[in-house]
Amino acid sequence: MERELSSFTDLQKSISQLGVNGGNILLRLSFRTTQEPLEEAMQKISGYFAPFEEGAVVAVDPNIPEDISPDTTDQAVPNAESAHIEHLPPASSDSTEPELQSEESPQPHPSNPSAVSSVSSRPITIFRPPLGSTPQSALRTHNEEDYVISIEQAKSYQEQLNVASRPTRLPSDAEIAAKAVAQQEKLANITEVEVKIRFPEQSQVVTKFGQPDTGAALYSFARGCMNEKIANEPFLLIFTGGPARTIIPNSNQTLLIKDLGLRGRILINFSWDDKASLTARQSNLDLLKPELRRHAQEIKVPEVLAEESQGQNRMSTLGRLGAALRGDDSRKGGTMPKWFKMPGKK
Repeated sequence: MERELSSFTDLQKSISQLGVNGGNILLRLSFRTTQEPLEEAMQKISGYFAPFEEGAVVAVDPNIPEDISPDTTDQAVPNAESAHIEHLPPASSDSTEPELQSEESPQPHPSNPSAVSSVSSRPITIFRPPLGSTPQSALRTHNEEDYVISIEQAKSYQEQLNVASRPTRLPSDAEIAAKAVAQQEKLANITEVEVKIRFPEQSQVVTKFGQPDTGAALYSFARGCMNEKIANEPFLLIFTGGPARTIIPNSNQTLLIKDLGLRGRILINFSWDDKASLTARQSNLDLLKPELRRHAQEIKVPEVLAEESQGQNRMSTLGRLGAALRGDDSRKGGTMPKWFKMPGKK
């Protein structure tokens, strides 16, 4: 599409509002220098993230200076996180060794499951929020060849365009019923799903749910992970992995797998309800229980090692695509393909 989204209004739109309803898309993030002062940009951002309740007044610490430079904002986030960690009770020495072992594995598990048994009988894994404002994946160098499509991808896109351009027949009632029965059979064969709940301060809790679990069980689990001071505040659990944004109902009659169609690994976003108090909305670092924060682990992004090839395999993807279009692999130099014939003498 080759579209650039740089204004605050464009960034508030959803993917479907931008005209993308399916398939794979590539988003490239870049930073550029503008002439807009930092104060004006912060005022615009605060306009989009104003308090939800009318008449709510946000308390401002008088010790914090008003002039905030970009350098100080980058250092304020990790310092605030480290200051909060210092006030937390230290973990026991027995849980130190299992935590070190879990950090080496690609998918760590709770270092001490018995310590969080009071929260839920399910085995859970807790990930702490990032210390900085920049994602870890954005700090790594990228390969320019990743943005060049391969020959197989070009053929696949062309085939998809050909299929989409052909008229298709609407399914009959019998076909729709057969598809629904096949879908229910697939859901019935699923024994459990892995659910990851992401809280507003970017902490994440991972656990598993089975066939008999309902939406009320999911809400009860999320409420059991919250701090007791704000555990009674109303909130919503939103699933965005389907064709539309789905709010999971807090009901004992709605099954997670059979009724909602959850399968595999699911990401559930935690969102405060409109009736929640302002104190609950501003409880960023104190949202989870202290025992969960003590056993939280850091999210590690695995490194992707590029394989070095020998000989002609070192040619870039763009070079292989150009060679295939020219036919360099099957013809000798100086010859002309059969389909390229000029009129006249044979």
